[in-house]
Amino acid sequence: MTRWVIGLFTTATLTLVSLAAGQGNPTLAGSWALDQSGGGRGGVRGIPIATELVIKVDPSQVTMESNTGSARAFQTFVYALDGSEIDVPGPLGWSNTASARWEGDRLVVSSKRTLEGGPDGPMSVEVIDVFVVEGDAMTIERRQGRRSDRLVYNRIR
Repeated sequence: MTRWVIGLFTTATLTLVSLAAGQGNPTLAGSWALDQSGGGRGGVRGIPIATELVIKVDPSQVTMESNTGSARAFQTFVYALDGSEIDVPGPLGWSNTASARWEGDRLVVSSKRTLEGGPDGPMSVEVIDVFVVEGDAMTIERRQGRRSDRLVYNRIR
């Protein structure tokens, strides 16, 4: 009986470890270019659209470089995958935070931009981006409130 319980416990532990390790999607890593003809432009007022993305994936974080800075300069975003909120680059005068997590093989990034000195007090914009890779195409489903847009990127080889 004891061997059976130990065997069952070992099997359950290995199953949980393999499920946890299976979270994420290493195919997200790489260089991506916006497909100008690939559907919606994903525009959310005040949030620039990256036409180029370089993504690196490791077990604890995802690093993205995007050309969303001033004059299309590249900015680097490092997202911890434990869901913790971090400060990220953004427009001057705004407080910019984000968190990221895996939902299966989809990366979900929730971001919030807050302008403290708005005419009626603080004003916030919350956006959720869901990254999905299929072959050499990556789709970002972008949601802000009831508005939903879609960006399509192609892998650069």
